[in-house]
Amino acid sequence: PQTILTATGKTTFVLGVSCIEFIVNITASLLLMKVIGLPGIAAGTIIAYCTEKIIYIAYLHKNKMKMSTYIPLKHFFIYTFLLIIAFIIFTI
Repeated sequence: PQTILTATGKTTFVLGVSCIEFIVNITASLLLMKVIGLPGIAAGTIIAYCTEKIIYIAYLHKNKMKMSTYIPLKHFFIYTFLLIIAFIIFTI
């Protein structure tokens, strides 16, 4: 989604979302670090990354661009599922 937004000249929006991601990353990482230790930092980063992507996808959807036009959804969901499983296996 960043590529599409940058190509359409929405760089100020991308910067704003990046600032939000940074704040969410620090906040979630610090809070989760207190609860589950070092894996909490990784979990906080994942939360921030997902937050960023959800904001971009929602913005593009609002502007009549469906997610399926720029992401192969089948592969996206398979790899996301595998990433979550790998995170759970290697942190527990």
